[in-house]
Amino acid sequence: MADREVGYLSSYLQYYLQTKQWDKLLRWLKWMIPYLKDGESDFLDPYFDYYWTGYVKGSGDRQSELEAMRQLLPHTYERYDERLMKLGDYRRWIDCRWR
Repeated sequence: MADREVGYLSSYLQYYLQTKQWDKLLRWLKWMIPYLKDGESDFLDPYFDYYWTGYVKGSGDRQSELEAMRQLLPHTYERYDERLMKLGDYRRWIDCRWR
């Protein structure tokens, strides 16, 4: 999916984030993962920095965000590594470093 096409989805993501429709936002965020796997998208930063951060703050569901980061490795390596360390999840942090 081209950045332009992903960008069209931003309005939906923004709407679900603003209206606190966490289930719908989560479905869309998960749906987008296969389209972001090539790592070529400029949308990866806002995808995590804005939409996932908003989702986690509103829903408290950090595990779904971590799973999305894991699925998008190696493009999210630094982000995933930092988050695991910050959360004190040393077992997964070591696993990530050894792979």
